[in-house]
Amino acid sequence: MEKLAFMGRIAFIVGLAIAVLVGFGIQAIWVYWVLAILGLIVGFLNISGREVHIFLLAAIGLIMSSDSVHLLPFVGQFVTDIM
Repeated sequence: MEKLAFMGRIAFIVGLAIAVLVGFGIQAIWVYWVLAILGLIVGFLNISGREVHIFLLAAIGLIMSSDSVHLLPFVGQFVTDIM
């Protein structure tokens, strides 16, 4: 079980790194598929039954805030792309 949790953490870190690279301009179609698959892996391995509601609330908040962040001067578009 500990090995699965470790794999979930690695998938999260790799997904975060890819999201940052996408925010700075990588626009390949395969990147979005990789992010979706890594998101599913992280969701299945790192989120327990007790954390589902908190995780979904955080995801909704992240999606809603990404629309507002793009209004920031200079960095807004990059942060929105990462989110």
